[in-house]
Amino acid sequence: MMKSIAVLVYLIVLAFWDAKEKKVPVWILAAGTIGGMVCLLVFMCMDRERWQWELLSVCLAVTPGVFFLVVAKITGKAGLGDGWALINVGMFENYKTCLFLAGISLMIMAVFALILLVMRKVRSDSAIPFIPFLLLAYMCRFLW
Repeated sequence: MMKSIAVLVYLIVLAFWDAKEKKVPVWILAAGTIGGMVCLLVFMCMDRERWQWELLSVCLAVTPGVFFLVVAKITGKAGLGDGWALINVGMFENYKTCLFLAGISLMIMAVFALILLVMRKVRSDSAIPFIPFLLLAYMCRFLW
């Protein structure tokens, strides 16, 4: 439960910055990465028999974030902060949750963008911050 609250607070901070500035400070992303690594090391030390499975689980959980980073580098259309935010969430959550979060947040964002396009509030080349939708998907996770 504490882990979920920490991730929720982290996503709220990131969503605030992303919505306001359309970019996320590197120090906040670095803090999440370092915190995730420390927690992973603690969990691995606590359960020495299953540390390989814990490491494998985290590797699978960060895969959606790595995918976002690759897409951002190749296309230049997505922000690197979005991928790092998803990687940081993946260090604390399991891979099923991360896949759920990535998929649901992209669907919510697509619906929101379509509504804004139809209402002519944005153009097709406008930048829409992703992390607020990641936060919304994370909060929806508690409903299921």
